[in-house]
Order: sequence, then C-alpha cells, then structure tokens
Amino acid sequence: MMKLIMENWRGFLNEKVVTGRALERYATALTRETLNVLKSDSFIKHIDKEREAEVTLTSPLIKELDWVRRVVLHVKQDEKMGLDTGETMTHGSYEYTLDAPEEERKTADIHVNVVLPVEYDFSVFSELIPQLKDTFRHELEHSGQPTEMLDTTLKKIPDAKVWKTLEIAEQYYTSESETKAHVAGLYKKAKTLKKPAAEIVDRFLGEVLDTGVSHGYLEDEVMPLILRIRERWIAYMKKRYPKANVGEYWDDEE
Repeated sequence: MMKLIMENWRGFLNEKVVTGRALERYATALTRETLNVLKSDSFIKHIDKEREAEVTLTSPLIKELDWVRRVVLHVKQDEKMGLDTGETMTHGSYEYTLDAPEEERKTADIHVNVVLPVEYDFSVFSELIPQLKDTFRHELEHSGQPTEMLDTTLKKIPDAKVWKTLEIAEQYYTSESETKAHVAGLYKKAKTLKKPAAEIVDRFLGEVLDTGVSHGYLEDEVMPLILRIRERWIAYMKKRYPKANVGEYWDDEE
C-alpha cells in the first residue's frame, strides 16, 4: 500500500512539473499566433485604417486549459509610439466572475492589449515578442491558480486601488498570486532575451517605480517598497527555478 501511495504521489508531482512546462509552450504558441495575425495582409489593411482591432485567437491549445474559454487580442496603433525606435507595449488580464462557483472558471477569458506604432512594420516584433511571451505567461499563470488565491488578492485590492497607498501597493505586488504570475512572466521574458532574470526583474521594477511616482509619491518613498518587492520576487524565483541564471543585476552596478 505504501509503495502504491508513493507511486501516485510521484505521478502527481510529475504532472505538476509537466503542467508548468506546458504553460511555457502555450505562451510561445500564443505569441506565434499573435504574430501571424499582426503580419496578415487583411489585418494590416484593417488596423492601418481603423487604428484598432479585436481578434480572438484560435490555437487548439486553448481547449486544453481548464479555466480559459477564450484568448482575445485588443490591438491599437498609437501615434505616441515611435516607429523609428520600434516601441511597443503589452498588458494582459485574466478575467473571471469574482465569488462565482469554481465551475464558472471555465468561462474565464484572457485579454491581451497590444499597442503598436502607427503603420508599424515587422521590425517592431523584436521588441514585441519578449513582451508578449511575458504577458501570456503571466496570465496563463493566473489561469492555473486556485480561485481562492485569486479572490484573496482581487477582493482586497481591485486594480483601481493598487496605488491608493504604498501599503496597498505592497500587498498587491507581494501577494501570492501576483508574485507567482510576475515571476513566471518575467522569467519567460529573460529566457527569450537570454538575459539574467534579475536584470529583467529590475527593469520591470523600474517601471513600477515610475508608476508610483506618477501617482504622486516621491521616488525616495517608493524605493523601499521596490526593494521589498524585489527581495520577495528574487527569492521566489530562485526557489521555483533553482537552475536559472538569476544574476544579481542591481548588485553588479554598485
């Protein structure tokens, strides 16, 4: 009996590992499909005229995800994005009914916003690809998290209230759900760029710092928060990816 229990337990562990690796593949596949959409003549003709478009991805892999119904792209051209610099931006969300029975997670959707320069050309994809892989991997991580874990963060801290106080911002960024999703996404981006993961984390946290300042806080007020987030994320990254090239990016510059 004990041997059978141990075999079942090993099988469970192996299944969990494969699931994590599968999400890596899904993020790559969804990124590839997104690029195919953005490269298609019909899409380019439409968005060059309308400046925005919405597309539901059709990858068969989506059907394998228990708690994802659709993956929807929202693409916009913005004249503020510099075509000469290849500037792009992505942002995602995993949307489900809060407080609904867990069965309703099957109707959850992933939405990914993509902002591109006006009349972009394919040269912008070198910047876009790592961003897309990060965003897809982040939201896929959320899709696999228990409803209780997601509810805990979303009930306490709706997106609109993240920067109401620095204490709330810390609760949000260091919550279990956001720590795991950010680390998974940023690690995927680091692998894509072949950069030390700490470097990618630090770049992102620099953006978080700028966001805090844009909400009226002084940089000296936000920096201690950034360092605490960084400490938590790097520790979790080293635990989750023990063989990863994490690096010590900020320390290297001291």
